[in-house]
Amino acid sequence: MKRLIIFLMVVTVIGNLKSQCPTYSINNALGNYTLGCNPGLVVIDAVNTSSVPITNYYISPARGTKILSTNGNTVSIGFSLPGTYTITSDSWPISWCVVSQTITIYPNALAPIINVSPSSATAICNGPLITFSASSSSTNVTGVWYQDVLPSLVQPNNLVPLSPPGSSITFSTSAIGVYMAVFTDNVTGCVNSSIVAVNGSSVVGNVIGSASPSAYLPCANNSVVLTGGLSVSIVGPITYTWTNLTTSISVFPPTGGYTVTTPGYYKLDVIDGMACLASQIFYVGTNTIAPIINVSGNNNVCQGTSSNLYAYGAVSYSWSTGATTSSINVLPSSTMVYTLSGASYSCSAAPVTITVNVNSTCSDVWPGDASSDGVANLTDVLEIGLQSGFTGPARTATSIAWSSYFANNWTGTISNLKNRCHADCDGDGIVNATDVNAITANWGLTHTFKLSNEDALSPELTIIADQPAVQIGKWGTASIFLGDATNSVNLYGLALDINHNNTLIETDSIYIEYISSFLNAGGTNIEFQKNVFANSTFYAASTRTDHADVNGNGKIGILHFKAVSTLTSNAVLNLSASIVNKTNASGNFSSLTNGAATSVTISTSAIGINEFQNFENNISIYPQPAKEVLNISSNSFYSKEVIVKVYDITGKLISNEKVIPSNDRIQLQISDFSDGVYILQIKNSKNETAVKRLIIVK
Repeated sequence: MKRLIIFLMVVTVIGNLKSQCPTYSINNALGNYTLGCNPGLVVIDAVNTSSVPITNYYISPARGTKILSTNGNTVSIGFSLPGTYTITSDSWPISWCVVSQTITIYPNALAPIINVSPSSATAICNGPLITFSASSSSTNVTGVWYQDVLPSLVQPNNLVPLSPPGSSITFSTSAIGVYMAVFTDNVTGCVNSSIVAVNGSSVVGNVIGSASPSAYLPCANNSVVLTGGLSVSIVGPITYTWTNLTTSISVFPPTGGYTVTTPGYYKLDVIDGMACLASQIFYVGTNTIAPIINVSGNNNVCQGTSSNLYAYGAVSYSWSTGATTSSINVLPSSTMVYTLSGASYSCSAAPVTITVNVNSTCSDVWPGDASSDGVANLTDVLEIGLQSGFTGPARTATSIAWSSYFANNWTGTISNLKNRCHADCDGDGIVNATDVNAITANWGLTHTFKLSNEDALSPELTIIADQPAVQIGKWGTASIFLGDATNSVNLYGLALDINHNNTLIETDSIYIEYISSFLNAGGTNIEFQKNVFANSTFYAASTRTDHADVNGNGKIGILHFKAVSTLTSNAVLNLSASIVNKTNASGNFSSLTNGAATSVTISTSAIGINEFQNFENNISIYPQPAKEVLNISSNSFYSKEVIVKVYDITGKLISNEKVIPSNDRIQLQISDFSDGVYILQIKNSKNETAVKRLIIVK
């Protein structure tokens, strides 16, 4: 009952609103409804005479009219053209009533008389232009044709002239629109006008499309989409008809797109709303076929030597190593088969293979690189000392020029387990002091070979950057390791040189933080560090004091450095160890093998070290050591794409994968990786980057 009462009250209110209709009177402020001269404008005041306020006014037709002002219950409307107009008003939402008033605006008696022919026209598809003419029987008048571009209070000075002025004027067009002939009495200034209209489509134009006039199937059994449209604006709706000229079968896609799977000729007919027709013939060919790829390169190498492999015949490539470049450098420890796939656009090529045969009875020697680590430096002097007096087959070529020379293997190995023939730098069949001449001649030169975990023992000492990039003016760090989980180091004390670039770090900002480790348990070691900044060399040493050797592995120190703040573009800082020596408790000195340089980008926009460490601390990898599958988990992956790069201990990129985590975890297949130490670089969708050390033992 309560709801019924409310409903009746609402109905009563609505009925009352319907009965409260506004009323108004029309008052001509100029005293007549005739257009005057100069400026030729009639202003009508509509005055509300009721208690219901009027909220909206509309004038039809709108051309030549404008609401000039609204002041309380009065609205002023301007008329610049003669004609009959309806003024409509309402009081929504106060009242649902709509009231109207019709008035007529007459031309001034002195206004010129205008005759126009034709009064309207319809354009013909691809037909001739339509010519309109206008004249006046009045004297001393001048007329001009205009294109009507304004909806209200149209005045000649607001229009675009289409003809020269005169007493008899003409213009021709094929464009749809409204046009106006305006005549002015040159004596009185009175103006009169006449309007004509062009309806329909003036010209259908030409067919244009994404596939015009030809297209090609991207690959056998694939498809291409043909599309077409018109080169000019038309009156809709548009219909499309595609006809296969070979089979005479037609289709009628509503939007013009047509999927073609077979080559041949196809015709497109486009018809607009005025039945105007335009056509275009398209050709679809079978241009693209699967490419034939080839691979070449040195497929017979001595053990420990790399080979460059080159691909050609396609646009993109994919190697079984994970590389996507047209050429790769490989360093197999035994005979390997490499598979290459390729594609040209969407067409895939048949995979091809190349076998790189590894000869275990020979080596490729670079004179001066006695340690076979890719560079001639002080390490090679120490290696010659370790191998001094050993003999073996002399090389055919005994030159010490910096190049690769074939050498038959000797008995025995150098420190990194490569063949001892590398130490015979001058190729005369004996390792002695004369081999140092090759180091002097080739000092600092490098070659493409890089130490690999596939055929060498993991270095006993490595320096690994803790972050891939350091922002200018910020601190960065690198960790110093001895051995790894599968290779322990036995020693009493350690001394090494650390090389850097003094133009990329702040003056005297580099130092070592010796941490508690298997070498320095309890922090009881005697420690030394000295920075000769001008020489870009930092000297460090740590020795025990209990007269007992220790055996172990792990992190022994942290190298701190501050990036310069004056760089204007990114640069790469290389940190490397050289002349690494150890001693045992009996006083016997020997050298340690050391890894390649670690690189850090000094960047004007890099991730700061604190930001990096926060991300790194949220990542865990397991198992460690790993064998077949590595798990990487973090709550900072955000369920978005993560980039995982794997580097060997020399800094060579061997894997680059983009992975979508599942339940904050990534699984990385590592069954194809050899035993050794690797570096993981992990980047999330926020460009936060972390570096982790990975040990693989099969």
